[in-house]
Amino acid sequence: MIDLRDATYFVAIAETGNLALAAEKLGRTQPALTKCIQRLEADLRTELFRHEGRRLALTEAGSIFHLRMLGMLRYAAEVRREISDLGAGIAGLVRIGSAATAAEYMLPALMAELIRQAPAVTLELTVGMNDVLVRALVEKNLDLVFGPLTQTTRETDRFEAYPLVGDDVVAVASNDHPIFEQPITIGDLSRYKWVLSGRAVATRQWLENRFRSLGLETPRVQMETSSISLLPRLIAETKLLSFISRRN
Repeated sequence: MIDLRDATYFVAIAETGNLALAAEKLGRTQPALTKCIQRLEADLRTELFRHEGRRLALTEAGSIFHLRMLGMLRYAAEVRREISDLGAGIAGLVRIGSAATAAEYMLPALMAELIRQAPAVTLELTVGMNDVLVRALVEKNLDLVFGPLTQTTRETDRFEAYPLVGDDVVAVASNDHPIFEQPITIGDLSRYKWVLSGRAVATRQWLENRFRSLGLETPRVQMETSSISLLPRLIAETKLLSFISRRN
């Protein structure tokens, strides 16, 4: 096994052809470099240098060894830099999950800043409902998730949660929905059918819990969908109520 330090010493000796100059360049003593040559030649069972007057010249085996050591040191430097960059968080693959609203309104600016600060980072973005994203996070298929923070996700010890922004989520209906024929109360919302996301999604859980806390029946769901982009036309065509971010 060749020591990287010995490889560095050998390259310096080969390039200067002089122990004194190599020792000065490396900040080491000549005896230390002599021992380095002895170790390498004993390990390789061949001579690497021959004396040509006051100069140390490479043998044929030494020339080949010199080329290999240059490549090895370059590779070692690349590995050191790559691992250092990974440790500093400025390289590698980051797998991001995001709820649709966050993906549209938050992520473009955040991703641009991340790429500016860490141009070597590769990003893998998955957009979906928060129940699917949180499960992928727990199973370590995602590194981080941008999405609604519920009581369940807030209290789990399986990962850490950091509130970033607030979001207004509102009940919505088409302009000609019969709910607008009279002044609206929250109780009226229980009288109509809804299109909502699945039961495990944070916004639906919050909505149903809110209705229960007011002593009302939970929304009557006629249709479930995971597509936020589909909701506006669904609401307009079906006269169903829904519950989405005001940003949408």
